[in-house]
Formats: sequence, C-alpha cells, structure tokens
Amino acid sequence: MSPQLILLFVCLVLGILLRRTGKFPANTPHVLNAFIIWVSFPALVLFQIPKLLDRTVWSMEILIPVSMPWIHFILALLLLNWAARRLRWGRLETGALVLTAGLGNTSFVGLPLLESVLGTEAIPIGVLVDQPGSFLTLSILGVL
Repeated sequence: MSPQLILLFVCLVLGILLRRTGKFPANTPHVLNAFIIWVSFPALVLFQIPKLLDRTVWSMEILIPVSMPWIHFILALLLLNWAARRLRWGRLETGALVLTAGLGNTSFVGLPLLESVLGTEAIPIGVLVDQPGSFLTLSILGVL
C-alpha cells in the first residue's frame, strides 16, 4: 500500500478518534473542510499550473482525459433519465442520482489516489481532469 493511502486511512482513523474524545469544538470538521476547500486545494492547483504548462505537450491527446468527466456525466444523464422514465422516479431523485453517478471526487480523493498509483508526475494530468474536466462539468452541466 502506498504512503498516500496509508496517510489517508491514518487521518480518517485519527479524525474518528479525536471526535470521540470531545476535545475539539463541534464545528471542527466544518472549519477544516473550509480550510481545505478555500486554501489547500487552490494552493495545490496554483502550484501545479506552472508544472502543467511546462511539461504538457499540448495536442489532441490531452483532450482525452479532459473530456472523460464530460462524457461520463452525459452518459449518466442519458442512462438515468431513461431509467427514471421507466421506474417513474421524480425529478429530485433523478437529479441527485445524475449528480452522484455522473461526477467523481477527482480532487480530494482522486488526486491522492492518482499520486499513489501513478506517482507524482501524474498530478498535472489529474489537475487537468479535475479543473477543466470535473469542475467545469459540475459548474455548467451540474447546475443546469
């Protein structure tokens, strides 16, 4: 098992144990999540952009990983709308399923997993999949 995955599980167990001690305020998870979302993740993306621009050979091949979240979301949308008509699901249930099945957590779980499986050199491609891929898919199609 890679060090990144071990660290992920250690942090998960540590969080569970610290929550049970009661030594932290009840809003600690909210504060930590806000720090990750507003500070840590943007810093990672901004840190990776110069590497991405330097190392990436811009070609049509780069569109393959970027387009995968878009294709996956559209396929989930088509399949789940078809299933919703057959099973008579409501709009809320169908929308929730499309969002959860059509989008992946390519940032917080995907980047550490990518690094542990393929190494640090794969992070710039992961940022490409995440930002113009998953993030824009959520921001454009997910909002619609």
